Amino acid sequence: MLPPDHACLLLCDLKGSSGFGPEKGGELLAQLEALLVQLNERHAADIILPLEISYGDEIASLLLHPEAAFEIVRALRKGLGVQMAFRFAVVFGQIGARTSNIRQIGGEVFTIANAAISRLKRQNRFGEWHIFKDARDIELTLLTNLCQGFIARMTDYQFLVYILLAEGLSQKAVAERLGKYPQSVSDAVRRAEIDLVIEAENQIIDRLRAYNQSNLVVLEKSIESN
Repeated sequence: MLPPDHACLLLCDLKGSSGFGPEKGGELLAQLEALLVQLNERHAADIILPLEISYGDEIASLLLHPEAAFEIVRALRKGLGVQMAFRFAVVFGQIGARTSNIRQIGGEVFTIANAAISRLKRQNRFGEWHIFKDARDIELTLLTNLCQGFIARMTDYQFLVYILLAEGLSQKAVAERLGKYPQSVSDAVRRAEIDLVIEAENQIIDRLRAYNQSNLVVLEKSIESN
């Protein structure tokens, strides 16, 4: 299926991939490829062109919904952990070529996304949003990087507690799942500001769900006609 003229691009850039070395790099890329297969299956209904590795250190996909992009980013962060950090940009805009090869798409979406990735590298930030084309993108970007700032400081245990709570488990259920005392989970939540992170990420999701539904309807009709 060829993409429509306008689409939502998720572009991720792997940090420090050139320093992995052949053996470690091969292992991590194999792990990443397996994770991408899972995500492509899980989000098949929202994917125009599947997630794939480009040029060895980038992941790209065209999507129907920016909410799916955020879900994929969270899944990548969970699946890769500290072994393979990354930065990302999400852009809704015009593509350059209607092709099934994402490496040949080009156009406005890649121009904006590549510029965003360059800024993120210089400023050592996590993500940028370019979907509304107004101040709402700035708000989404600020919330995203605020959350990542807290997450980056979490211990492995705090991060695991965060993941389970973000999936909807109660603190009591998390304690039972991990074989910990409830107070241990409560302390992790308090020290890592996990409630704040989850609340902010829920705000991001709410804003993405409210994203210009009329544009998405037009996009879906455009795909159906191709």
